[in-house]
Amino acid sequence: MLVQMFLIGLILKTLHSIQNHKKAIFSAFYGILLAQTIIWIETGPTDVVVWLFYLIGIFLIIHFLRGADNEI
Repeated sequence: MLVQMFLIGLILKTLHSIQNHKKAIFSAFYGILLAQTIIWIETGPTDVVVWLFYLIGIFLIIHFLRGADNEI
């Protein structure tokens, strides 16, 4: 559970830093992921939709870190 919470915090903090820098889709997706995380805390980590959003968030982080010039 501790590792899971650390990873959630790491992904959210990374997306927050990226959205402060890039805006665009990163801001929208950070808001969606943050809202889904609040719901996830109440319903438990069995929501497949939240896992999907986190996978998309990881994809966006990788996309940003690879230095993609094109916006999504």
